[in-house]
Amino acid sequence: MGVLFLNNIDVSNNELQNVKFQVTGTAPTAAEGQFYYNSSDKVAKYHTDTDWVNISDTTLLSGVFISANASSGSKSDKEYTPNLSATGLSTTTPSEQFLRGDNTWATPPGIDPSGIYLPLSAGSTQALTNSLYIEGVKNTPIVNLKSTTNNASWTIGDKLGGVNFSSADVTGAGAGVKGSISYIVTTTSGGDASMEFKTASSTVNDVLALTLDSSQNATFTEDVTVQGDISATNLSGTNTGDAVTLSGDVAGVFANANIATTIQTGAVDFDMVNGAAVIASGEGIANNNVDTAFPTSAAVKNYVDNSIVGQLVYQGGYDANSNSPKLDDRNTDVQIGVLRGWTYTVTTAGTFYGEVVRVGDLIIAEDNLTAGNGALADWTTVQNNIDVANGTTPGIGNVVKDNTSEFKGIDVGYDSSGTATVGLRIGEMQALTSFSSLAEVFIPVQDIDLGTTGGEQGKAKLSDIKNAINATSGKKILLSDAGVGVVSAFAGGVTTFTITLATAWSLGIVGSDVQVETIITTTSQTVYPVVTRTASAIVISIISAAIVADGVYTVLLNNVG
Repeated sequence: MGVLFLNNIDVSNNELQNVKFQVTGTAPTAAEGQFYYNSSDKVAKYHTDTDWVNISDTTLLSGVFISANASSGSKSDKEYTPNLSATGLSTTTPSEQFLRGDNTWATPPGIDPSGIYLPLSAGSTQALTNSLYIEGVKNTPIVNLKSTTNNASWTIGDKLGGVNFSSADVTGAGAGVKGSISYIVTTTSGGDASMEFKTASSTVNDVLALTLDSSQNATFTEDVTVQGDISATNLSGTNTGDAVTLSGDVAGVFANANIATTIQTGAVDFDMVNGAAVIASGEGIANNNVDTAFPTSAAVKNYVDNSIVGQLVYQGGYDANSNSPKLDDRNTDVQIGVLRGWTYTVTTAGTFYGEVVRVGDLIIAEDNLTAGNGALADWTTVQNNIDVANGTTPGIGNVVKDNTSEFKGIDVGYDSSGTATVGLRIGEMQALTSFSSLAEVFIPVQDIDLGTTGGEQGKAKLSDIKNAINATSGKKILLSDAGVGVVSAFAGGVTTFTITLATAWSLGIVGSDVQVETIITTTSQTVYPVVTRTASAIVISIISAAIVADGVYTVLLNNVG
């Protein structure tokens, strides 16, 4: 027998995975919308309230480009083979064709046997919507920039080829060439050429900036700024006033006196200094063995602060009665400023930030305190005089074991340091002489009487505690109109049982705290109706053709609140 659901199941838009229809050779008792799998016909069916219909019975119509060719199946369903109706697909180069809007296979323009090309006419410009990526072959030039000029007509200074960088705007600030990379003829007899990098200026668009010759020498015609680290065996200028600005670490041999490193007037920028020559704040000075290192002000302060840590500076006595000197805020007094480590001896007993201090006690500042900003937590108090404890005042005391019969089981012990340990010795407790009935066992309680008989203020019978717990922890209720606190109703094909908790169970039980299980009364099988809860009631809803008879179902209630 399967699990019985007495109401609809809502899976909240989740999948029903690995679900199987009911399998049977004959149609089950029909209801509109019901599904099953016919094992004789090998087909799934659903009911329309008048007839069983094969789920596979459908109609597939031809589209603009798709032809649906129907063929008769071996069963009551139909099988279809949709075919694409487009024509013109090449048998030799099908991968180079695409389907046009007129339902014809066609070859994209720009396809050449030697590769893909951009169709450009002389002097024309081809705009690209995205970046152009060119992948070459190992040891083969990726891009060849050639001139058609006859070699015999070359003169020194001619450009063999190059790349210009410019704005598409032909007017205003965007006009003209903004930069270029060119190879320049350097000899009429052929040989290696030099490469020039040019950038624009405010007045001329073609200003030579850098030349790399065949000997790998670089010539600059403009001032050079180097923002990173530079290492060179020879760095020089050709004209008086040539400037080279070095922003990072500098190493090498510099032949021209016009190139220099200067620390300007003002604070030293340690970003220009080797990091190993700077003492950081966290490093300190005492543990740094580089005699030539530069200490920062933070490092000096850190060294001084760490040198005085743990030192007490005695400031004299403190009158706690009159608050002299004024170490705490009281009445109209304003606490004076103090430094960490300042120490005072209490000369007159009184209070300190509300705490009692006595003659001989030490008070030590734990922080640097500005005037009027101190608190008890900023000080450590070392007590010198501790009085004997009494019923209202803590102090020095002692704990002694009482061996009277009613206190047996309590034990006190002291270790070598004088620390007291209090424990309970179960073996020394008085044994229970009789345990024949729960009515004879009493539990001490505070201001409560759980029993109707035999109980008294300050204690309760264990049997009464048991009954009180059972009465509020669980309940078994028969779903019957004749039951106490249970009402049934039938409407729209649903029988509803309403359980009023205060009447059927116990006053104070909250419906949202109750766990509910419904069973068939005669077999105790669990079933699944719809259960709703309010603060005062439990509602059981069961789908049924007629009202459910009294006593068919029972609910088991568990209070988890």
